[in-house]
Amino acid sequence: MIADLQSSKTIYDLASLLEIPAKTLAFLLYKLPDDKKYHEKSLSKKGGGTRVIKAPDYRLKELQRKLSDLLYTCQSEIGESHAQRRSFGFERNVGIYENALSHANKRWVFNIDLLDFFPSINFGRVRGYFCKNADFSLEPRIATLISQIACHDNSLPQGAPSSPVISNLICGSLDYRLSKLAKRALCNYSRYVDDITFSTNQKNFPDLIAIETSDPQGWAVSDELVARICGAGFLINPSKTRMSFRRSRQVVTGLVVNSKPSVKREFYKNTRATIHRMMRGQPWSLERFSDPFRLNCENEEVQTDEFSAIEGRIAFAYQLDDKKDRRKASAKFFHPTGVARTYSNLLFMKYFTNLG
Repeated sequence: MIADLQSSKTIYDLASLLEIPAKTLAFLLYKLPDDKKYHEKSLSKKGGGTRVIKAPDYRLKELQRKLSDLLYTCQSEIGESHAQRRSFGFERNVGIYENALSHANKRWVFNIDLLDFFPSINFGRVRGYFCKNADFSLEPRIATLISQIACHDNSLPQGAPSSPVISNLICGSLDYRLSKLAKRALCNYSRYVDDITFSTNQKNFPDLIAIETSDPQGWAVSDELVARICGAGFLINPSKTRMSFRRSRQVVTGLVVNSKPSVKREFYKNTRATIHRMMRGQPWSLERFSDPFRLNCENEEVQTDEFSAIEGRIAFAYQLDDKKDRRKASAKFFHPTGVARTYSNLLFMKYFTNLG
């Protein structure tokens, strides 16, 4: 597939790879008014404030999904020969569990966030990547068309299906720079979208990565780490720099990693208690808090109903619990864990009672 993309010269060639008529591609790029291409949604952030999601028009969204599938296929063909996997966000077959697993049971866990991740990847960076990257080296015309499909207001919009794969491709150089630095510092490194984590079992955390200070946060990013991140075209969000020691709760992408990756205790206990009240026919309601993989929504039209939200929470807890459970399938069936039993009870209520 990547060879076909590299040999593409015109809009007709790209439209053929995306399996849409060329006139449809031209309409969405050049005829559809800009104010019709996206509509904005506001989501509340866990730490306060709002996050603006730009949802594309359904026709543009389908085009971006086709582009995303094409680029994921190209990414698979390129393979990971250049470096060991370090990115776990919006990647196939991996997620927050695999990202957190490499930092489990460590003495030190250091987290930093990138500032304005998607907005910092502008049209020029996207076009330049597809033109100049050795794995792609596309015709400038094709690189421009891909950038026009993927970008809005001169950047990758958060909410477009094509933004995740393109951001991960562009962040390949960032992952390479930081994994090399982590290797020098004898640390593990991983990135989940804009969330970067270093961890180690060394007695003292290496000052090549972070330095202890008298600031309220206690730790500051090292100059070399700042230089490498800035050199890759990104900035650090200073308000989200955090260091955690083994004796305190260590969290990576929403999961507690002091031993094996798991959901926060209060997250599971609240969900289990709610399901228990359902089973007893008692009044129940959904506690509104940010869970490890969702943001609370300010706009009610994008909220799921409460039963579905509870189901999503216990399903998520079960998924993580099942990954940690190394027993055979028969043992899991005859001797289920507490999480599995709770999930089973909810599914029984959903399909065999009128509660769901």
